[in-house]
Amino acid sequence: MNVLDVRRIATAAAVLVGAAGVAVLGTPGAASADATHSCVVRNPISETAHFTFYDTGTPGEGPGDRVTFHNEIFNASGVQIGTADGGALIYTGSDGALYERIVAVDTYTDGRVSWTAQVLIASAGSGEDQTATAVGLTGRYAGKTGARHFQVVGATEAGVTLFASSLTVCG
Repeated sequence: MNVLDVRRIATAAAVLVGAAGVAVLGTPGAASADATHSCVVRNPISETAHFTFYDTGTPGEGPGDRVTFHNEIFNASGVQIGTADGGALIYTGSDGALYERIVAVDTYTDGRVSWTAQVLIASAGSGEDQTATAVGLTGRYAGKTGARHFQVVGATEAGVTLFASSLTVCG
């Protein structure tokens, strides 16, 4: 498969997702009716995140502090399609920078997906795309693995952050 083929597939997927908010794509060479060899793609999705910060040490963000969150997940039409609930532990990496270890579960009407990420806080705060490892737990996601991307795109008020996100799991 060459770069042009990959771009055509990505464009077709974007068109499908734009029309429906969700696409199911077959793995090359697999029968499209075989659900064990398909991908579930949710792209684009947006999130409104509500954080609770637990300052456990020196005032301000630092090692040992924790964050919990509850996000509402919306499709491209602005319809809520699920939630994400999770938490993070802040720690200092070997490079001296602050990181978060995030663990969360997305809940959709058609199943649940667990995801985890290690995020450089400065990178996430500056709006860079972050990648998490995703594992389908139930429903049409069960047994599928892939990635969940998220990117800070704004904030509405203290404790509420806006994300542009996507999820792709296959298997």
